Amino acid sequence: MKQTLLLFLFIANGLLNIQAQCWKAIAAGYSHTLAIKNDGTLWATGGITALGDGTTNSQTHFIQIGTDNNWESVSASVKSSYAIKTDGTLWVWGDNMYSQLGLGHESVTQSTYLTPTQVGNSTDWKTLCDQNAVAPGISTLVIKNNGTLWSLMVEPDQISEETNWERAANSFTQQYLIKNNGTLWVINSSSFTQIGTDSDWLQFSAGEEHCLALKTDGTLWGAFGSNNSGELGDGTIIPHSAFIKIGTYNNWKTIAAGRQNSFATKTDGTLWAWGRNDDGQLGLGFTGNQLFPVRVDNMNDWDSLIEGSANVFALKTDGRLFAWGTNNFGQLGLGSNDNIALPVNIPCNSVVPVIYSSFNTLKKNNGVLITWKTEMEQNKEYELQQSKDGIFFNTLVTIKSNTSNAGSSYQYLDQSPSVGLNYYRIKSIDQDGHFFYSVIRIINFDYNDVVVNILPNPVKDALIIKSNFTGKKLVVSVSDVTGKKIIQQSIINNPAVEIPVRKLKAGIYILTISDNKNTVTKKIVKE
Repeated sequence: MKQTLLLFLFIANGLLNIQAQCWKAIAAGYSHTLAIKNDGTLWATGGITALGDGTTNSQTHFIQIGTDNNWESVSASVKSSYAIKTDGTLWVWGDNMYSQLGLGHESVTQSTYLTPTQVGNSTDWKTLCDQNAVAPGISTLVIKNNGTLWSLMVEPDQISEETNWERAANSFTQQYLIKNNGTLWVINSSSFTQIGTDSDWLQFSAGEEHCLALKTDGTLWGAFGSNNSGELGDGTIIPHSAFIKIGTYNNWKTIAAGRQNSFATKTDGTLWAWGRNDDGQLGLGFTGNQLFPVRVDNMNDWDSLIEGSANVFALKTDGRLFAWGTNNFGQLGLGSNDNIALPVNIPCNSVVPVIYSSFNTLKKNNGVLITWKTEMEQNKEYELQQSKDGIFFNTLVTIKSNTSNAGSSYQYLDQSPSVGLNYYRIKSIDQDGHFFYSVIRIINFDYNDVVVNILPNPVKDALIIKSNFTGKKLVVSVSDVTGKKIIQQSIINNPAVEIPVRKLKAGIYILTISDNKNTVTKKIVKE
């Protein structure tokens, strides 16, 4: 069985194997990201650790590590890195403060390894532990070809005589495993304890504290952690010490548990998120914790995903890789340190042709002034794009790149912004036609100080619209993400207007309110 298939039988976060495009494998750690390309070369981006290039320098885009082209799999923890080559050898680098690299007693005095260093002489290493949010003092687990389980604390040590271990995962405080018979296990004080009695587990994902799991019938389950942010997706903030079923759907495909939030894809290609969202890390385009799974966008071509500590990498069915979330160390590899609130495509040619130093929006007169600066640019041109909802974008202008190694400055005045929220992004087009998108800037532009508040959002039964529209009548419509109007009605203008939405299916909708002068568009989420 191919390694890609084995991956999705167990863990969907921390390590992502990708087929039919430039990336072969990706591992998301706390502050850095590792990647292997289809040609077997090793790449890294991010900071607060040695990336493996012989320095301790941080990077905001992927750089190649060494020249070897036989790398097979990678794993990233807080500040340490692990990899297996196609010849079955095991390599480590980065922080070694707790002797977590497994290089033996003589390595205890060396706190950091700047380049990949081989662990012993064995050539039968098979599977690395998934450990995106692991505490630095927890040992890394590795499985050999014969199914035996090993710990790398100080030096490789076999910690179980059994030979049927399939996958291993570290949360912040616990170590979880799955056997090839579909049973789940946890290590408590060096002893192995089975979690429940079920043997029909298909996938398992360990977050910082909580866990997600899929069964062979396609149902979704969650357990552990505080659930303070709703990361278990059961509509409460009540912790659960045993696995609970999340919802009633039975078409879940892949799962990823992270730092108090969760992500999953369905077999219909839709992408869902829930839990902590104070910085917009769920990719919904707005903040606020979500207690139930919420659909991220209107697309149905999402294939699989992983989650780092507070960011996400997701693969589409056409092979394109997207990322969003926390990016304060440059771990998304997009050429900046900007946090990303909506999915952004990571270019296949891992060296980003444009490095942005700034991208800003500013109200000016009756328009919006958009400015951006680059540190370096080797692309062909830029398309400045605007959207009313953060989903559908239109090109405002195409500007030829100066193709300067010293960088350039650009600006454009949008003289016809939409009333309400305006979303702006830059599409950078390379010389060979490839392209990638910048972060999205959002600015609220209201003529005549029109103020519209929508409560609650997300909504279950009814929306309350509070506005200072001056017209006597309001026209209110609700459309789905394809533009099809589901609700439209004309109502008397009041300080608070109620719109029933109970019959709408769960998803993302566009609410439009207008009087005889102004129109305001808002994004709403129906639970």
